[in-house]
Amino acid sequence: MNNLKTKPPFPEELYPTKDFKATDNHNVPREVFRNNTTAVEVIVKQVGNKNKINPLVNKNTNGELHNLYADIDMLQNEVIKLKRHLEESKKCFQIVLYEFKKQLEAANQRDLRRQTKNVLMQLEKEKLKTLLDSKSNLVVKLKKELLSMRRLLKFVIKGIQYTPEIDSDCDYGEFEKELKRCASLKNTKAFDLDCLTFDSLL
Repeated sequence: MNNLKTKPPFPEELYPTKDFKATDNHNVPREVFRNNTTAVEVIVKQVGNKNKINPLVNKNTNGELHNLYADIDMLQNEVIKLKRHLEESKKCFQIVLYEFKKQLEAANQRDLRRQTKNVLMQLEKEKLKTLLDSKSNLVVKLKKELLSMRRLLKFVIKGIQYTPEIDSDCDYGEFEKELKRCASLKNTKAFDLDCLTFDSLL
């Protein structure tokens, strides 16, 4: 401990300024640098304006903080308003969506009824077409039969028109000759019934 007290002071080159040794103001902030070679040699260096608070800077900082808090309050109010508008918009959208679904359902029902009506009309049309085709085929058959009957009637009428007339005088002459022949046999067979004539009875 005595050796430490009798040790000579620090050399001049270790001090940053000439006025540093005479400074005994303990209120001035300093930085201490330690040497690794010995435990007793220290270098004390005065640091100017370290941790010194500037009142203007402090005032500006308080003003900026006040402005920031005001901006935060304004933004929070805007967020609340936007949330309120969002809820109202959601309600309006739900109402519009409900009306849209309602109109869409009504349109689908109308379209379904229209399609059903068209299908029924198409079926009725096909039914009438089938009936008309069958009637047309029946009319064609009747027409063919009428044409056949017409040709047959024409042939019959034509045959009646060209039928040769029967000569009744010729037949009567043969009948008379037969009677005369039977009368000539009267003398031989007086009672021959096969040759009996009206003249012989007289």
